Amino acid sequence: MATFKVSWYLLYGYLALGGFTRASPVSSGVPAITLEEHFLDAVFEPQLVAANQTSEWIVDKLIAPSTFRIQQMDEAGIAKQVISHAPVNGNVTACQQANNDLHAIVQKNTDRFAGWCLLPVSQPAAAGEELARCVTELGFVGAMIPNHDNGRFYDNETYWPMFSQAVKLNVPIYLHPVGPTPAMVQDEYSGSYNKVTANLLGTQGWGWHELTGLHFLRLFASGVFDTFPSLKLIMGHMGEMVPFQLDRIIAVAEPSWEPRIRNLRTVWDDNIWVTTSGFFTLPAFRCLIAQKSTDKIMYSVDWPWGNNTDGQHFLQTLAGSGIVSKGGFEDISYRNAMALLNLTL
Repeated sequence: MATFKVSWYLLYGYLALGGFTRASPVSSGVPAITLEEHFLDAVFEPQLVAANQTSEWIVDKLIAPSTFRIQQMDEAGIAKQVISHAPVNGNVTACQQANNDLHAIVQKNTDRFAGWCLLPVSQPAAAGEELARCVTELGFVGAMIPNHDNGRFYDNETYWPMFSQAVKLNVPIYLHPVGPTPAMVQDEYSGSYNKVTANLLGTQGWGWHELTGLHFLRLFASGVFDTFPSLKLIMGHMGEMVPFQLDRIIAVAEPSWEPRIRNLRTVWDDNIWVTTSGFFTLPAFRCLIAQKSTDKIMYSVDWPWGNNTDGQHFLQTLAGSGIVSKGGFEDISYRNAMALLNLTL
């Protein structure tokens, strides 16, 4: 793999000098902060590769040096990245190592980077303790957690120490898609087509987003937001399908669910922030903006699965679309992230 990585770094350098790249759009003149931008720590590289849910060139970008990351940020007008680990499930020791390594990366360039904590979700009490360590000692802005714990969702009180600690620390939790388990692939996504198609149906083609949206609904139905009414939850990818379905759920499903103190619309409006990560089209944004106010929408790319330049083109298109006001655009581009995560530029 070493030869492969060297060749990619050479290509990265060529791209940075202008080879093969499209012309950059005119800058909107507004800084951008992105919140779903990943790296890969050495302790988890074998797990991610073994999962066979990402390509080798993605892995190479995840482990690329910070100079390359900053170069790509500069080309796309990104002032600051909040970096998170690629979605994995890990034990306490591995998560601590990854968090310490990310802290070292952030400390070398605090003007450009901040960090999300990786939590050992299979050990919820320890996850709460690690979140406290990362926020109070390492200066992280919150936690990004995988969408399920090897097939188990967090709607069981066993997992609630993570939410309790986040509320205590007044930091958000970012619920991020993670690949399906082998059982999920077999039961939900396999069919009369090859394994590549099944894998894509279970990941970026559908399952990542559908399962994350489902997880939010399960958390609501289980009473998480009644137990923790000030919990701040972030969902990426234009809301993980929830905006499109929300009115129907409220109209035909919620009335028959177990009653909750705070209804679904209230929770959606008050407790949920949404990022644009990986979705760079106006139709998806129009659906989101119909269901979510601009003070709780934040720009993100989902790098390296998402492309910074595609994100920049989306921002420029949005700025000229008339869908949001100038102030609303600035909120989405950077101000909401600054307020929620206590960031500075």
